Amino acid sequence: SASVQASSRSTMVGRIFSLLLDPRGQRQILFKNSVWLAIADGLTRLVKFIVTLYVIRILGSLEYGKFAFAFAFVSLFSTLFDFGLAPVMTREFARREEEDRSFSPLLAFKLGFGMFVFVLIAASGHLVSSDGIIRRLMVVLALALWMNEASATYYALFR
Repeated sequence: SASVQASSRSTMVGRIFSLLLDPRGQRQILFKNSVWLAIADGLTRLVKFIVTLYVIRILGSLEYGKFAFAFAFVSLFSTLFDFGLAPVMTREFARREEEDRSFSPLLAFKLGFGMFVFVLIAASGHLVSSDGIIRRLMVVLALALWMNEASATYYALFR
């Protein structure tokens, strides 16, 4: 009885792995991709949650408050970094293969305008706060946001 149950479990596990790894049909591929995307998204959110708890624990309430203020301020400028170009790029590149030639000018535009927004954040940070730590955090977070948007541009191309 125990060996029959163990055998049926291994068969069940084999079926699950086959369902998630072997492409068989359009519906199965859609299911498989959705499961892997959900797992990746869930793990990413879990890691962010754990890191946030760790940062709060290490920094303490006052220092984390400074970080949260800087993060919120930089987040106000996040739409200026992208202008919604990434989804448009994905759509246009998927429609026509020859659109890939326009990637370099778009990347140059996003990087150049990103530099402008970066300078805008750094300059306005001096107007918003007199605390040097908060201003440095704003610069670091703006740089991280700029690099994230640059990688999103490449993601739009490869997508």
